[in-house]
Amino acid sequence: MNEILRNLSALGCDIPRTVHRFADDENFYLDSLRSFVSDAEILTVNSLVLSGDFGGAFAAAHDLKGVTATLGLEFLREDIFTLVEALRPWADTPEPESKETDPREDAQTDVAIRASITKPLARLDTKYKKLMKIFDGAAAK
Repeated sequence: MNEILRNLSALGCDIPRTVHRFADDENFYLDSLRSFVSDAEILTVNSLVLSGDFGGAFAAAHDLKGVTATLGLEFLREDIFTLVEALRPWADTPEPESKETDPREDAQTDVAIRASITKPLARLDTKYKKLMKIFDGAAAK
């Protein structure tokens, strides 16, 4: 087993099952993982949250949830799930006619949403950095 896959396995990823999902092709799986790491999708979620675009953050986090599930990155799952559920009120919600009547624009709501996503977002950032180190370490060898 390749060093990257061993390191991912140590983080709790079910590598044999996931590689099977990739037609039992380790190289295809590794290429997909490299693409995921280089895309830095977690940064997009973070950026959207910081800008207050919770609808966009929901969509990006939901995509991230699907990609990480497909890639078998189980160690990210709980935090992504928490993040997606905290942002769900902004999922497919049409823009109101008036921002004055939009409960999503309430300052308390904004504070509550930010509070509910701060910890999972911080944990995801830390875990993503671990994932990057796995790939950086392998590239250095």
